[in-house]
Amino acid sequence: MDLSELELSADPMFWVALAAFLVAWKGLVANVQANRVKNSLDFESTYKHNEASKKSSDEVLHFITAHRKLDLREKTTELALQGSRKNEDDDSINYYAAINDFLNEWERCANGIYHGVFDEDILYGTYCTTVVEPIKLLLPFIIIRQQKRERVYIKLLWLSLRWQIRNMREKGQWVQIPKQIFKAYEYLDEHHRAIYNRHKVFRYVYKFLYRINPSENLKYSRYELCQYIEDTNKK
Repeated sequence: MDLSELELSADPMFWVALAAFLVAWKGLVANVQANRVKNSLDFESTYKHNEASKKSSDEVLHFITAHRKLDLREKTTELALQGSRKNEDDDSINYYAAINDFLNEWERCANGIYHGVFDEDILYGTYCTTVVEPIKLLLPFIIIRQQKRERVYIKLLWLSLRWQIRNMREKGQWVQIPKQIFKAYEYLDEHHRAIYNRHKVFRYVYKFLYRINPSENLKYSRYELCQYIEDTNKK
């Protein structure tokens, strides 16, 4: 070993500085996690007490429940195609607006989770069913919306599929997870890693290795979800 290295390792200031750095780093990590927890609890409180959020959630639940015995797929498809146009003899405009408000609220939440603003475990424990079950039933609505704007609700789909897979694994049902759900999640995850990686070099390396345009992943994801809808309707 070189003499200078011996002197460096023997210098008490080196170890003091290293210890100070580790303590500061640990404090920084703890502070980031504490902020995530606080932001998550704030989101919970806001969501529970926000009248607009409660109204949209109730209306979405009513829409799903009211049409469960009929063809919910046809109704959601019709609603998405109709858009904001209101027929004189029905109130579908209210459902259309309610569904979009509900999806927009959880899209913001999914975006916060993806970028580390919220603590995923806290929100998963509280809202897993609130997110996963309605999204499964509203897939036709979302996919039709994406035909005009392919990036709409992609973070929410990513989160919903992620939580659906996690929930089924925790229940010991991992064998029963539809392969289309796995594939759709993987395509969305690859898209996000290619687009949102903080380092441009990594984005370019990713594109070179996979040789695929990130937007193609969105198309493949929609295809898998369409197959999932078809298989679900056959049961």
